[in-house]
Amino acid sequence: MSSMMDQHKFVHDFAAKTTIPFNPRIFARSDAEIGNAVKKIILSCQRDAQFKILVKGFTMIDGFHDVNETLRLYQDSISKKGSKGKSDEDNRFACIDLKGSALRLLVVTYFASIKGQSDTFDVIIALPRVVDKFYFYLNGNYYSSMYQIVDGSTYNNMTSTKSDSHCVSLKTAFHPIRIFRNINKLVDTKEEFHDATHYDCLAFTKVVPTSLYVIAQYGLYHALEFFGMSNVIFISDSEMDPERYYSFQPQFRLEVIQSKQIYICVPKMIYDGNYVCQHLVYTLVTQIFLSDIDGSVTIQDIFANDFWVYRLGCCYTASKTADKFLKGQNVLQSLRGVYDIGTKEDIRLPDYIKRDIFRILQWMVCEFNNLRLKDNLDIRTKKINVADYIAAMYANKLVYGIYSLSDNPRAELKSIKKALITNPMYLIQKITKSQLINFRDTVTDMDSIVALSCTYKGETGIGENSPKSIPRILRFLDASNMGILDPDGSSASDPGISGSLVPSAKIYGNGFLGDYKEPVTWADEYSQLFDNYKKQRGLIDVIKFQKNVLGQMSCEQVDEHMAKEGLEMVKSMVDILEPVEDYNNEIPMEGSGHIVYEWR
Repeated sequence: MSSMMDQHKFVHDFAAKTTIPFNPRIFARSDAEIGNAVKKIILSCQRDAQFKILVKGFTMIDGFHDVNETLRLYQDSISKKGSKGKSDEDNRFACIDLKGSALRLLVVTYFASIKGQSDTFDVIIALPRVVDKFYFYLNGNYYSSMYQIVDGSTYNNMTSTKSDSHCVSLKTAFHPIRIFRNINKLVDTKEEFHDATHYDCLAFTKVVPTSLYVIAQYGLYHALEFFGMSNVIFISDSEMDPERYYSFQPQFRLEVIQSKQIYICVPKMIYDGNYVCQHLVYTLVTQIFLSDIDGSVTIQDIFANDFWVYRLGCCYTASKTADKFLKGQNVLQSLRGVYDIGTKEDIRLPDYIKRDIFRILQWMVCEFNNLRLKDNLDIRTKKINVADYIAAMYANKLVYGIYSLSDNPRAELKSIKKALITNPMYLIQKITKSQLINFRDTVTDMDSIVALSCTYKGETGIGENSPKSIPRILRFLDASNMGILDPDGSSASDPGISGSLVPSAKIYGNGFLGDYKEPVTWADEYSQLFDNYKKQRGLIDVIKFQKNVLGQMSCEQVDEHMAKEGLEMVKSMVDILEPVEDYNNEIPMEGSGHIVYEWR
């Protein structure tokens, strides 16, 4: 007689056959991920320009007694430097703490130098230790960490009701980089008006033409090559053929306009059909001037790197006493620092595009249309994280101090130390006050739902400054949420913004909720250029065939010249589709042999 299946086995077998298994990754938090995220932030803050900040190494202290002893010694050193009369009883780490914490210590060894002064010193950072799979034990209490849902890389303002400008933003650990698209008018030397699409960048506190950063970094010659315009945009001392070229003059101050003999010339076909070309021309027309220096600007001036670094500095300060060249250098240094290591690793782009911030700016401009049309509501373009927003809490403190140093010409070594050295418990204090870290208040052991909690808000998230800034449309249930967010798990007090992950949701890579890839489609958008390229090649071949084979000499030399010229123009533009070598901005542009002036 066969044994009958009991109820327990029946339920077990039925669930095993019909239920999608939970994703164990969702229910886990990692000490290593938190530590690595903080390390990446610190490494991203290294500097080597006006002053030097280098990370010599990291040391992780894990043992309970080692952690406590390190904190005790630190507290003793602080007491000695402070007011006299401090006793051992004042040091909480010298006693048994009834409200203890489960901690790890990250010790960062820095090397700093400025104005001939240098020093090597340590900074201690207390990190939370994960206990019971997904809790933090801090100051005698258990805390749960919510998942934060953030944009994977870029987002746009399509869901915003407060802005009329087209905008695409790149999310970084420090603050977003925003690109705005605008359309203005440029007047040529024939007093005809032309639409000029241009892209302005808000990286810090000022709106600056995006290409100005690239020109200041590489110089004008290499910047034109960088955007594929080296054989398209010409700088001359006279106008070029008005039948085929638009000629523009820089918008100088009225009192010196007569002394300027600089023309920006561009083929009509390319200018009318290419927004990147329009942007570069617009930048040159509006930025080739000296704001507070008398005298004329020559062609030689604008091909020198220092001129454009100075112009960048002028965009950030109008003070006549300020060192605008130094300001421009500091801005470039800060811009490179905004592009943190974590963002660089996570963004889903080919390596040659994401290798530095200037390539990223090029990509955002060339792919602006596609990035502008990206669906902000599609959760598959986003990622979940815990470690990143914990690291961001520390990043805000660190980067603020470093940016302050860049604007302080009287900064000394002690200023650098003040910016870098923080209270070891700083991050722990921030964590306990964060809206993403919740006090454990469950009264049963059914706490698995705690690990599934998620929200769009928090550090670097939506509504960071004010809940009122969250667009109403973001609270609606999007079709892409199915299978990722629980439609019945939304918070009653914060519908659509806070909720619960589906325990079987699939996680891609470093926390991504979909396999979304960033657009790299400007090759498709330049397909017409490829067609023109082929036509120009065909025309040259026909001309050579007529001359060399058929012996027909009816084709004018100018026709052959025009065909070759068109070929070179298109070829330079399609060349940006492939990786190019790094530019050395230490090579002076003048006398380098790379620039040829055509005096007419």
